Amino acid sequence: MGSPKVARTMGKQRICRRRFSGPFAAVLVAAALAVVVFSNLFAQDPKETRGSPNKEYRAATSNQELDAGNSGGMATAAALSQGERSTGGSEKQFPLEYQEGEETTAKSGLVQYTKCTPGTGTTICDLTNQRYDICDLCGDARTIGHSSTVMYFSQSLTSNGEEWSIPAQSRKSLPWIKKVTIKSLNSSQLEPSCTSRHAIPAIVFALDNQVRCYPQVIVGLRSHQDIGIDPNSMPQNYTMTDFRLFVREAYGLPAPEVDIPYKANKDDPEKKPRIMLIDRGKTRRFMNVPDVIQGLEWFGFEVVKADPRMDSNLDEFVPFVDSCDAIMGVHGAGLTNMVFLRSGAVLVHIIPYGIEFMASRFYGTPAMDMGLRHVQYSISPDESTLLEKYGGNHTVIKDPEAIRNSGWEKVGEFYMTKQDIELNMTRFGPSMLKAIEFIT
Repeated sequence: MGSPKVARTMGKQRICRRRFSGPFAAVLVAAALAVVVFSNLFAQDPKETRGSPNKEYRAATSNQELDAGNSGGMATAAALSQGERSTGGSEKQFPLEYQEGEETTAKSGLVQYTKCTPGTGTTICDLTNQRYDICDLCGDARTIGHSSTVMYFSQSLTSNGEEWSIPAQSRKSLPWIKKVTIKSLNSSQLEPSCTSRHAIPAIVFALDNQVRCYPQVIVGLRSHQDIGIDPNSMPQNYTMTDFRLFVREAYGLPAPEVDIPYKANKDDPEKKPRIMLIDRGKTRRFMNVPDVIQGLEWFGFEVVKADPRMDSNLDEFVPFVDSCDAIMGVHGAGLTNMVFLRSGAVLVHIIPYGIEFMASRFYGTPAMDMGLRHVQYSISPDESTLLEKYGGNHTVIKDPEAIRNSGWEKVGEFYMTKQDIELNMTRFGPSMLKAIEFIT
């Protein structure tokens, strides 16, 4: 289950962490990546970043535990850097007048926030990007959790009374993504009272049931790719490898120069390469898990099975992933746990029938960009439960391209939701040999 020494070390790291369910790893990755893309929150010196991400950054969450299955609507506003709670604050850092009894944040000694200056007549929200919408609220911004609303007051606006509905995630084309309402009001309109005030900015990806007040709020998440950073769009050319090392350091994992576990312990004759098998919950499941485990063991792996649905302490689960030389799973959010692997570790990516066209950009390319090895295995119709469910003459089996051309909803319905997998370990064998070659 990972090194106890590493687990103890993590308790000393300067990052707010708490008990989360396993699926929160995907939310963590998306949110942290969005924060990094927005704020350039690696080390100030780009030379320090290569292998030494900034230890001074830490993500802030509310005192209320995030609901991983309801991200984007009912949890918290994540601050870029969070000071310790106190009963006082600095009016120089926050323009609003403090009132007795209100909770505030004070200076923390972390990266200093430079107060934003709203431009006269500037547009609050940018809706021009194909992937995301984003609003930069510089001034008096108040997040109202119960209504998923952010109220914004600024003397610099040339017009008031505007309203926007902004997706909380960076896929604005998907209709089911939850949205946050932005309302621009003038100083004469009644504003809600703050239950807490903060002297640092926030990026909203979810809201708890309070009225939190900030000097700047970003609503919406910038995104270069599905899981990726475009170095040319970053001020200091940060990469996905930098991001992975940043996350690993935040959780107190071994330094970048430490080899994958199998090679680090190669003098142990009993040591086997360890692979984590990620077992999905309701969709795209392995229907023959015992056979898969037996096959992996036959190829010489020590197999550890992880269920992302389990109620797990993330501080314990992260070093568990780090102790593995490879992770294997069906295309889905559980594969985002690859950010906790060491350099040179392997992602074994099982691709359900019909979605080959999008598999690489979601996990294959990001894995390689992070300095990991990627083994891709596309299942055949014989390994899909769709064949038995619909028959070989159905369009779902005969013409996946036609399903794709009918729109994302049909792709999601058939290939992402209604499909499970009966992995043929004989056909899968060459992929395992390739993974072993990478590891050894």
